[in-house]
Amino acid sequence: MKNVAHQCSRMGILVALAAGTSLPLAAAPMPSTTKAFLQKHCFECHDADTQKGKLRLDALVPDFAAPATAEQWAKVFFQLAHREMPPAKKPQPTDKDRQTVLDWLGRELRTAQSARHSAEGRVALRRFNRVEYQNTIRDLFGVQVNVLELLPEDGQSHGFDKVDAALTLSPVRVEKYLEAADLALDTALGVGPQPKFLKEHYVATNTVASWDSKSVRCLDDNDSVVLFNSGYSPTELRKFPAPAPGAYRVRVSASGFQTSGQPQAFRLYAGNFQVGGKTKLIGHFDVPADKPAVVELTAQIEGRGDTLKIFPYGSIPWQNTGATYTGLGLAVQWIKLVVNTKDARVAIGPTVDAADTLADGRAFHDLAELKKLLLANPETIARGLAEKLLIHEIVASTRFQTKSIM
Repeated sequence: MKNVAHQCSRMGILVALAAGTSLPLAAAPMPSTTKAFLQKHCFECHDADTQKGKLRLDALVPDFAAPATAEQWAKVFFQLAHREMPPAKKPQPTDKDRQTVLDWLGRELRTAQSARHSAEGRVALRRFNRVEYQNTIRDLFGVQVNVLELLPEDGQSHGFDKVDAALTLSPVRVEKYLEAADLALDTALGVGPQPKFLKEHYVATNTVASWDSKSVRCLDDNDSVVLFNSGYSPTELRKFPAPAPGAYRVRVSASGFQTSGQPQAFRLYAGNFQVGGKTKLIGHFDVPADKPAVVELTAQIEGRGDTLKIFPYGSIPWQNTGATYTGLGLAVQWIKLVVNTKDARVAIGPTVDAADTLADGRAFHDLAELKKLLLANPETIARGLAEKLLIHEIVASTRFQTKSIM
């Protein structure tokens, strides 16, 4: 199944990354009245010998399909329309003659522009940049896969990385996109060994090392640890190195401490908190004062061995200690972590509904039957995948579920 799916994904990638081409238009013949107008009022200053403003009109063909030529004719149009040409000191054409030329130029410019839009669209067809590709994987398959570091950095045009001119497609880049597609398919289809269910329950008072006591306070009466925002704060969940990348359901029981009855806010980060490690913000949360509340969220952990870290709002001066500090704090009772989604490949299995069908209408009732259909009809499936750019027709209709163990 993997080989078939990967072959199909490669077809989809090539479709998704293909660049569009424009259709040429035949050059429009110039009316004799327009040619006579230009000879009388324009060629004196814009011929081969003079070329004022670096504009030569005696050799400018009426090929409005060529962008550079159309741009020159557009300049002529606006100069005439604003009565900036001919210059005020030169003999002026009649309003009728001027309007006749403007009508012809405007009509030809609009026709050419409309033809370009029909053939190319208002925005040129281009490949996805890295961020768009990663977001598309998430939208199609419902999984979080970090492909940003796998894919080469995108080029830029005038500071933008969504412009077709900057998004080149070299053989090396295509190969990297295919590797990213393989990774996405492996994750979505659950290829590889399935780790056991993971459930961790951390009591806050058991996670504080003695050397961290400078910026925390243990409350023995209700088994809570008060965290203060300090560079020495033990808010990193060191006893939880993530066994695999993926999405983890996190539940934190906490309350405000010394907040004068006001809610206490905190933010949660995930990542590698060693020097030089990469971290990211998961979100901002708040809990009421003096009464524990449970905050539940999903944290996307991208690396094996990564962990979580809590930062309460407020700041403890370095000369203070947690035992005597009277400022804002966050009292944490416990933290629970459970693997929650399929991209961690922990305690997860893809399931299908009775009504699930392939693109051609054939139904399947379990994953084994789906695999048989894929292997028996690779060409039919490939056509459906190419139309959807990736295996959306197959995998997007496949349901994934997790067991509730909280």
